[in-house]
Amino acid sequence: MQSKKRSPAKLLETLRRNWEFQQVFRVGKSIPGREIVLYGMRTRRKHARFGFNVSKKVGCAVVRNRLRRRLREICRLFLGEIRTGWDLVLVARSDAAERDFWSLRQAFQQQAQRLGCWSEQAQPAGKT
Repeated sequence: MQSKKRSPAKLLETLRRNWEFQQVFRVGKSIPGREIVLYGMRTRRKHARFGFNVSKKVGCAVVRNRLRRRLREICRLFLGEIRTGWDLVLVARSDAAERDFWSLRQAFQQQAQRLGCWSEQAQPAGKT
């Protein structure tokens, strides 16, 4: 019986250490939005990395975990459109808990374009 392995192209590289998050917050640029705040920093890496921050102010553990899963899936879907060499941190605001997947997706796409980490070949936010 073969075990299922994920395709390496679909795996997200994530920020794990506190100092990695702090470096993005200090050095990087922030794009505030109603649902999420997107922080980004250019790096010399050959791939993009993502970090997720959902505080207790957003809701109970079930709500926070659901929101974190949605944000992770949005980043996985747009992995091909994000330029290489970026560290991105998505900080969820309390409004994000009431939004559906599609509005979070659109908010992330617009903020990534404003940040400059979106590739030029990708379609604009309103054309998806």
